[in-house]
Amino acid sequence: MCIRDSVYQGDIGHSANSKVSDYSGSDDARRTPFRFTDEPNVYYTERHADGSFTYHVALKDDGNYVLNLKFAEMWFQEEGKRVFNIKIGDTRVVKDLDVFAKVGRFAAHNEWIPLELRKKQLFFQGKAIKGGVEDSGQFMEIKFEQGKVDNPMVDAIVVFKGTLSDTDYAHQERLRTHWNDFLLEKEYG
Repeated sequence: MCIRDSVYQGDIGHSANSKVSDYSGSDDARRTPFRFTDEPNVYYTERHADGSFTYHVALKDDGNYVLNLKFAEMWFQEEGKRVFNIKIGDTRVVKDLDVFAKVGRFAAHNEWIPLELRKKQLFFQGKAIKGGVEDSGQFMEIKFEQGKVDNPMVDAIVVFKGTLSDTDYAHQERLRTHWNDFLLEKEYG
């Protein structure tokens, strides 16, 4: 699937204990306008597990990367029902994520995680991440860790080569903070 400048590939690199839920046929999802994104189709399917699960994502060369994790709460209708953590290797990069508490139901939430790969070693906030990449230095391990309540999930994983300014971060933040302006522009051109 290609949306704007991003090409989304099939769902690969996930642990075998995880499964997919597709909400695109849900009556609630079809009736409710999706908020804070101009690419809602990315958020209608999610990967989750009964417990923690992992992804192994390819990194090509040394340099800066930004990991963009995309989430939408499609199931729960109140905050505090799904709370989980995200680790890269042994380093927790997001703690106690409750997507509903951040944006509500049927709304896009993005986590932006700047990283650096240097000589087969991954760094987050200037500190080396133990177990962040496999021995080959080509695959980053992302763990969606069961937290306080229910099970973790993710809708999409995007890896940008470069820094935050090389991503669509500014566009995504404008959508979130100026959502009503976006709707008016879309409706009236």
